[in-house]
Amino acid sequence: MMRLIFILMVCLPASSPASTRDPGAVRVRALTLDGRKLAGVVREWRLSGDLTIETSAGKTVRVPTSEVDRIDFAAGVNTSPTGTWVIESAGGTRLAGEIVGGDDRSITINHALLKEVEMPIERLVRISRRTRDARVRRSRDGSEDTAILANGDSVSGVMARVTGQSVVFSDGAGEREIRLDVLEEVIIADTNRTDKAGLRALIELRDGAELMAEELFWKGGSLEATLPGGQRLKIDPGDLSYVEVAGGRRDWLGAMRPVSYEFTPYFGRSWPYRVDANVTGGPLVLRGRTYRRGIGLHSACRISWDLAGRYTRFSASAGIDDSGGRYADADLIVRVDGREVQRFKGLRVGAGPRAINLSIENAKTLTIEVEFGLRGDVQDRVNLVDAALFRKQ
Repeated sequence: MMRLIFILMVCLPASSPASTRDPGAVRVRALTLDGRKLAGVVREWRLSGDLTIETSAGKTVRVPTSEVDRIDFAAGVNTSPTGTWVIESAGGTRLAGEIVGGDDRSITINHALLKEVEMPIERLVRISRRTRDARVRRSRDGSEDTAILANGDSVSGVMARVTGQSVVFSDGAGEREIRLDVLEEVIIADTNRTDKAGLRALIELRDGAELMAEELFWKGGSLEATLPGGQRLKIDPGDLSYVEVAGGRRDWLGAMRPVSYEFTPYFGRSWPYRVDANVTGGPLVLRGRTYRRGIGLHSACRISWDLAGRYTRFSASAGIDDSGGRYADADLIVRVDGREVQRFKGLRVGAGPRAINLSIENAKTLTIEVEFGLRGDVQDRVNLVDAALFRKQ
């Protein structure tokens, strides 16, 4: 007699936070201006309101957006930018793609992740070929827009409009149409454009594209951003690298114009300071880590900012850029209202960043000095990274 044995297996769902059961959830790490770190899932976020996160432990935490530093997204696959052109606009928007249209008000670029994006002409900073060497790019210090052609010629005037095939320049006497296939770069004259007051969101995508949004709304795994000019974009959270909050209590030191900069040459060569780049124009790198924000300096120099008593704290990290080489050796001094408050002797390449975290309540001036080390000015490429000032609450 054959005996049949039936086994009934009942599988009950394991107890876990809702964030792990939600197939649309995207895990993030949020950093606040007071140093808190929150890991979990964004449930709701409005730029003009609060950030609501469900933590890994299932706890719901709300943080005012004005107190949020940035949100980093769980590791994903980064991609390289594609397309012929890079379009940059005031405030920080930078997109690579194909120019597919435009008029006298805006330029339309087709981006691999965002599809068609319209950028107002009045906010443009630069149009350049993606393959153009950054070292040959001209600065924006003229009173006219300038087009650089592939043969080296240039055309100056006002960029009047854009089409999918050309840009049109006006010089007052007439118009000149320049085909995109013979164009290398357009540098838009600096007209002191100002950003909208209040909180803004700098969004970086996984292909390196950057968007400065004036409004942001996130709910149910869907992110919507409003760009200057009013265009609304829906962005897949899976395409995000990070979102940084601007316009809150933190001001990046590099975004502030110094009241003075003095350089003392060792053998006659002078080095200007650079913002968000090392002193040679390359990326800010300390011990293998690349920093987005900072100031590149060289021995010996002295640079000062007017604080006007607005800030309570100054934080940064200092070190020799990885490109400096083994002969680099420099000293860095921080002065507040002329008084020395911190000194780092013998900054060396590969030694890692040295932390600065100072109370500057009611301070009027901040000064950074870089002095010659053991070998004069040899390879003394000093980076001041993540340099930030925090206003009173």
